Amino acid sequence: MPNLYPGDSIEDDLNRIATVNGLVDADLLRAFMEQLGGCEDALWQLVKHRAERTYPAPTFNSKLIECLLADGYNIGRIRPMPALAKYRILYAYDNEYDDIYTLAVVEKVPHDESEPDLARYYDYERNHPISVRAVGEYDAIGVPRVSATR
Repeated sequence: MPNLYPGDSIEDDLNRIATVNGLVDADLLRAFMEQLGGCEDALWQLVKHRAERTYPAPTFNSKLIECLLADGYNIGRIRPMPALAKYRILYAYDNEYDDIYTLAVVEKVPHDESEPDLARYYDYERNHPISVRAVGEYDAIGVPRVSATR
């Protein structure tokens, strides 16, 4: 069974979300991750080698982040249940040990945002500070890189 481990910055991310968007969102995200970590079927969905995985709709879906995969990082994003749809949880998968590490909790850029605040929003840019942080933690944990061709 895969194991889910919180990354070094998850609590900082949740505290930022609580400050900006309210404690309810942060608490719901925390509860979602706790439930996810305790559900073997859901965790196995995160490690499947498909472009899109759904367990069961509309609980969450996940997808690999292509710009990071191109550099060999097995990092995906979880889009949680509809009540938390504006957030994404970035995670790394260590296929050697079936370990999953949550690396970041971010707020997705709203569709109507023409000039998003990069300190607040994330849109999978390779040079975004969140991507840089996630890649750094991935390497620090020692998760092996993968081939970009799948």
